[in-house]
Amino acid sequence: RLLPQFAAFTRNDSMVNNTDRTFGFLCLRFVIAGALSVLVAWTSRHYYEEPFLRLKDRLSKGSVKAVAPVRATQPSYEQPAA
Repeated sequence: RLLPQFAAFTRNDSMVNNTDRTFGFLCLRFVIAGALSVLVAWTSRHYYEEPFLRLKDRLSKGSVKAVAPVRATQPSYEQPAA
């Protein structure tokens, strides 16, 4: 509908043995869709998520409490007395 010159590549009845062109068009659509999805993800991260992450860091600086470090215990390999 948007690109009528490519419409013939997707119909099997209009062209005989068009599998090479159909596969090429499919690969082109895959690359374009992948590039657009990466662009949308980057834009969302940069303009929408980063300001909220900075706000979270700014608001949580005063509410952090010191916590004593937890020491891991050494496993005991001794057999219990019978």
